Amino acid sequence: MWMDDRPPTRLFESVSADYFHVADRTYVVYVDRLSSWSYVITCSRTAFADHLVRELRHLFSMIGVPTILRTDGGPQFASSTVRRFLYRWEVRHEMSSPTYARANGHAEAAVKTIKKLIMAATTSRQLDDDAFERGLLELRNTPRASGRSAAQVLFRHPLRSGVPTHHRAFAPEWQRAADECDARADNLRQQTKQRHDQLVHFMAYTSAPGLMSRTTLQAYGIAQARWSELVTGENTS
Repeated sequence: MWMDDRPPTRLFESVSADYFHVADRTYVVYVDRLSSWSYVITCSRTAFADHLVRELRHLFSMIGVPTILRTDGGPQFASSTVRRFLYRWEVRHEMSSPTYARANGHAEAAVKTIKKLIMAATTSRQLDDDAFERGLLELRNTPRASGRSAAQVLFRHPLRSGVPTHHRAFAPEWQRAADECDARADNLRQQTKQRHDQLVHFMAYTSAPGLMSRTTLQAYGIAQARWSELVTGENTS
């Protein structure tokens, strides 16, 4: 199956899911690819597919129906019950394979984190527990590589938790500053890509036979952090 690697632009537009075991219990992690906001489902010991469908239906009604659901293609997700449910809700089910193992790496990373939390927070392996829920709350408040937490991406501010936080952390100006930083970074990425594409086109153009015109192209010099001009001489052939 063709895998859509385009980054999501809306919350819960594209999600990943994976099941895992801790002791004798089975869980499913359901995680948004844009914000990395995670939900954890405790699976039934019997009728796994029916239980999974009920939980997915609840999530869809609460946070929206995704366009894409990525899984590892295990029997739990590939069952006819789950496939029919996703078809009815018009969700594209992308399953990873041995030849494309990284396709569900996002969910696998979430599994590692959630598994550690379950093992550290509760001995009963029950998720309706203060320690686990507090840990999950702090996980959602923890900044990621982008500098923002899942809570900040989803709600535009951190969530109140048991960790003391200065009231200014909830102020809207912090979010505006982060938005401006994101916009500048995105603009720079777009400009860099545009200049790269122009350079590729330029090099192909100047190598063409019979070129008579003088062409000027601006390219971004990363090392010098400034724009430089690439100028070709006239073809005298």
